[in-house]
Amino acid sequence: MAEANFDVNQSRRKFTGSLKCVQYEIDILHQMYENLHAQYTETEAKLKRAQERIKFLEAENASNVTQAMQIINSGAIDDTSLSTRLNKIYDSLEAWSLTIMPLETDLSVKWPSISLYLTANRLIQPGNTTFNRYFKGTDPELISAIIMAVLSKMLFLNTVAGMLPDQALVLRQLQNSISLVRPYKNAISVSLWKVESVRAWMQSPNFQAQLSSGCLYTLSMMKEVLRRMMEIQGDIWDQRFRNLLDNVIIPAAQLATEIQRSGTRYQWRWYRFGQTAGLKFLEEFQVTDFETRYQVKEELVRDLPESTRLGTLVMITLPGVYRVDEATGDRVLLVKHRVLAKTNDAIRTHPRDTGYGLFKGPNPTGKSAMES
Repeated sequence: MAEANFDVNQSRRKFTGSLKCVQYEIDILHQMYENLHAQYTETEAKLKRAQERIKFLEAENASNVTQAMQIINSGAIDDTSLSTRLNKIYDSLEAWSLTIMPLETDLSVKWPSISLYLTANRLIQPGNTTFNRYFKGTDPELISAIIMAVLSKMLFLNTVAGMLPDQALVLRQLQNSISLVRPYKNAISVSLWKVESVRAWMQSPNFQAQLSSGCLYTLSMMKEVLRRMMEIQGDIWDQRFRNLLDNVIIPAAQLATEIQRSGTRYQWRWYRFGQTAGLKFLEEFQVTDFETRYQVKEELVRDLPESTRLGTLVMITLPGVYRVDEATGDRVLLVKHRVLAKTNDAIRTHPRDTGYGLFKGPNPTGKSAMES
């Protein structure tokens, strides 16, 4: 009987011990559940705050883009205000990306444009010596235009290939592109380019269709990530991203293409003649053909009809020079058979632009451009 009592007690102790172990495991699981629930609640709260932040930043960025385009379209471009507005766009995109990125680790692969804009934002900081070495003394509007152009061009080329360029590659691309349009000392650049070059080049439907296809590929990835994260339904994002595509990405990439197309063969120099009441004048407009090394002379350019508008194709013997529209006083630049830009460098105050655009200095070959 004693042995039987011993077995019962031992079994009871074993059962009690096992019960305590099970209870201990249950307590651990319960604690794990509480921790996971707390983490879930915290993550849900972070996601909600992120959604609100994203909506705010998206609206803020849309406002910045709209205001920047209003400044551009008004024609009264102030270099400082436009550069500031573009910088705000970069800052908004950076804040937007920093809000989104922690929520999904591989977002940088699915959204390569964010990394490009972040790189642009780092490059345009005043303390960036690498960037300032390239652009020292250059107008801020040209700086912003080149950065947006180069990065948008890289966005188009690299997204299709599914690659994410690093900052070193961006710097090399910047350096290569800048070498094509790098202003000379005391040169006037932005007053001639402005944004008319973008508007002129937008007349190319084939290029725009190709570029639009590549950009829309990237935008489709952006929308899918955002929709999955925020459970957005419908086409509310389609119009917003389409506006971003039309107002920012395509014009910038078009400008990059025009700079590269024109800069591969022709070189422009604008020399400062004088400055009166803040107005810049041109003493000399020089065009050099890199293939023949001949300077293109103004008298070789055929007159343009008064009805000529930006983007109109003009068949001339040697492209790349300008004429003055006597009816309006506008200086018209011709690049690769296309009216590239019209500028108003205080020329409206002159009945005729006598004395402008005359070449000085010998031809490298001793031959005239007509003989070429």
